[in-house]
Amino acid sequence: MGAATRVAVTGGGSAGHAVPNLPIIEDLLRQGCDVVYFGSADGPERQIVEPLGITYVSIAVERLRRYRAWSNLLIPFRVVSGVLQSLIRLRQYRPTVLFSKGGFVSVPPVIAAWLLRIPVVIHESDLTPGLANRIAGRFAKTICVALPAEWARYPGWFAKKCITTGIPLRPGFQEADAALADQQFDLERDRPLLFVFGGSAGARSLNLALRAALPALLNRYQIVHICGRGHLDMSLADQSGYLQLEYLSSGIEHLMKRADIILCRAGMTSLLELLALKQPAILVPLSRAASRGDQIDNATLMVEKKLCIQVEDDGLSAETLVEAVGLYEQQVDAMRKQMASVQLLNDATAITAQLFTIRD
Repeated sequence: MGAATRVAVTGGGSAGHAVPNLPIIEDLLRQGCDVVYFGSADGPERQIVEPLGITYVSIAVERLRRYRAWSNLLIPFRVVSGVLQSLIRLRQYRPTVLFSKGGFVSVPPVIAAWLLRIPVVIHESDLTPGLANRIAGRFAKTICVALPAEWARYPGWFAKKCITTGIPLRPGFQEADAALADQQFDLERDRPLLFVFGGSAGARSLNLALRAALPALLNRYQIVHICGRGHLDMSLADQSGYLQLEYLSSGIEHLMKRADIILCRAGMTSLLELLALKQPAILVPLSRAASRGDQIDNATLMVEKKLCIQVEDDGLSAETLVEAVGLYEQQVDAMRKQMASVQLLNDATAITAQLFTIRD
């Protein structure tokens, strides 16, 4: 494996499909590889990946909306267009293998790589594969999975290709430091912290419920709230003990380590990061009306294993949020004890090893 080795990477549409690619890419670069990334023109993956200084290829994609929308009619045409664009760029860059973290962005490059007989390796984090990975899995040589076999619920044909590698943690997670959070965000060292985040785009229901509950919560907690771009509430800009941020490019691992309570969605990337940090949480999964139900499945698993507590997104209010905080306070010691007994893989090198094995 030398400097001439080139690897194509894809994945996006959400931060959960792009952030785990960062340690993969960094490991590839350390090993002397050239890396080219296939993503959408304006998705979050572009902002996440481009600071690494690698080649970024924009392709035509269209997100499937789980409701009636005229844009869904464009999906077949966008896929064909994206495959053609990917074919041209893959021929140009000639990678030895393509790695996909999933998301709707990944389907055209995966199909194009298969047509060009470029080996494909994909990664699945969830209990059940999403639509993109169910499609991509048909073209993949190997499927890396984050969860132990006894946790997952994969179709038989999918499971036959699976190798448990864990999920790569984003850069810095291994060095998460609660004291650095106090410094970076000017927190009161002796005051409990409630840390709230709703994904790369924020979460409207979380934002509304949390802000309505501020009078009750600020009596006990200082709060850091990542609310999503365009979702700041300027009427609360001077609220003592409440820090709202649109987005956080660095330091989230320190906040997660420092937090006494974490309130978040239930994407599997976030849950595996919580497990790595041994931090339970209050989970508010996306409803089935807004998703394929994967976050509900993820949250149910965490509750069954007594690692987190769950609050339904439908009907989320200040009252149910405050009740959930009270329930968390009662169960936190038992959940942390249970967390300490869970050991999962989270090393990027396990995945890159598969890339080089399949390449050879």
